[in-house]
Amino acid sequence: MPEASREDDSPHVQQLRAALHYAIGRICDDVAAERGTPFRRTVVATLTEAALSQAAVMARDLELFAQHARRAAVCADDVKLLVRRSPTLSAQLQREARRLAAHAKVAKERRRAQRGRRGARGAGRGASAAADPRTATDAGEVMELE
Repeated sequence: MPEASREDDSPHVQQLRAALHYAIGRICDDVAAERGTPFRRTVVATLTEAALSQAAVMARDLELFAQHARRAAVCADDVKLLVRRSPTLSAQLQREARRLAAHAKVAKERRRAQRGRRGARGAGRGASAAADPRTATDAGEVMELE
């Protein structure tokens, strides 16, 4: 059995292995249907173990990049450094980074607008939370109390 399999047989790793095996099996089924070439179960298992081994190597490299930069956590720059030799993966990562940045910007603007509305309502009565005639629901929504 490959080294990645022996590293950690915790329930989380077993669950990850099963999910990855299922996903790879589905991809192989799609390719087999498209090209008319079936994949043996041993091939799917081998691809699963190879993907797990590669993920372990990548995780270790990311940790080393962060340590080298004297950081305690892995950041996006570490991931960019990891995929620098794969133009396709690098381009996909750049697109995802732009999408996440745009989403974060929208969320920040939304929070800023909500704070602005809260400040305008409480201006005449004081800015305390007790003076705010609203309450949060379980779903995180705010409703007016009359």
